[in-house]
Amino acid sequence: MKYLQIIGHGLGFLALVLGYVSYQAKSRKGILLWQTATNAVFVVHYLLIGAPSACILNLLNIIRNLIYYGKGKQGKVPMVFPAVFSILAVLFGIATWEGPHSLLVTAGIAINSICISLNNVQSIRKSILLTSSLVFLYDVFVFSVGGMIYELVAIGSSLIGLWRYRKA
Repeated sequence: MKYLQIIGHGLGFLALVLGYVSYQAKSRKGILLWQTATNAVFVVHYLLIGAPSACILNLLNIIRNLIYYGKGKQGKVPMVFPAVFSILAVLFGIATWEGPHSLLVTAGIAINSICISLNNVQSIRKSILLTSSLVFLYDVFVFSVGGMIYELVAIGSSLIGLWRYRKA
C-alpha cells in the first residue's frame, strides 16, 4: 500500500472520531460545526485513497454546512439552498463519475443536503440512517475502511442521539 493511502486511511479514522462527536451535539449548529470539521478531514482522506466523487462531495458539504450555519433565523434555511446543493451534488457526482457506485454517495449527499436544512435535530438524526447507509455502500466499493466504520458509527450515534433526546 502506498504511503499516501496509509495516511489517507489514518485520516479516515480521525474523521470517524470527529463524526461521532458531531452526532452527540445538542444543537443543529453544533452538529453543523462538527460535521464541517469531519468533512474537511474526509476531503483529504478520499483524495489520498483515490475516491474523487466522495472527495468533491465532501468539499461541497463544507460549503453547504457553513452556509446553513449562518443562514436563517433560528436555524431555518431558505428552501432554495437545499435545492441548489442537491442539484450541485448531482452535477459533481456526474463530473467525478467513477462507476455506478458513485450514485450511492451522490444520492446520499443530495438527500442529506435537504435533510440537514431541517430545523428539527431529531429529523436530522433520522435522515442520517438513510444517507449513511448509502455512503457506507459507496465506502465498501472504494475500500474506505475509515469511511465504512464512520458510517456505521454515524448510524449508531444517530440512534443513540434519537434515544437520548427523545421526548418523554
